[in-house]
Amino acid sequence: MGMNLSQYARHRKARGLPGQTRQAVKRAVESGRIDLEPDGTIDPDKADRAWAERTKGSSFSIPKRAKAAATSFQRAKADLERAKAELAQLEVAKARGQLLEREAVEQALADAFGAVKAGLLSWPARLSTKVAGLKRRDDCRRVLAAEVDRLLAELAESVGGIG
Repeated sequence: MGMNLSQYARHRKARGLPGQTRQAVKRAVESGRIDLEPDGTIDPDKADRAWAERTKGSSFSIPKRAKAAATSFQRAKADLERAKAELAQLEVAKARGQLLEREAVEQALADAFGAVKAGLLSWPARLSTKVAGLKRRDDCRRVLAAEVDRLLAELAESVGGIG
């Protein structure tokens, strides 16, 4: 069923398409952008397709809603691609042994710090006999420094073994 110029303009307006006035539709007919049916009416489906095909590259504007939806979709698609790339990088790093499981790291650190804590808590009992007989302050300092070095080396060995 065909439409007259005004009806077709309202049709385009309802769909958010360019050419929403009778004058714009008339210019489209005169310029050959859309064709009239033999009875002088406009088939809206044919005319919409013809308008789009014959207007490519011109300055007509896409409705704002369509632009916003396209931009939103493009942004979401880009975010998805970025996330996929990050996951791929993580998989490669994991395959190369460059990543460690969080639980294993946490457990190893807990074990290492537990050992240091135990060593520090045992200081009074272990070192009191060593430093009790020392008369010089430097001798006492050397005994304590050696114990600190031993505990730090133990910690480094424990933490260095993670992974």
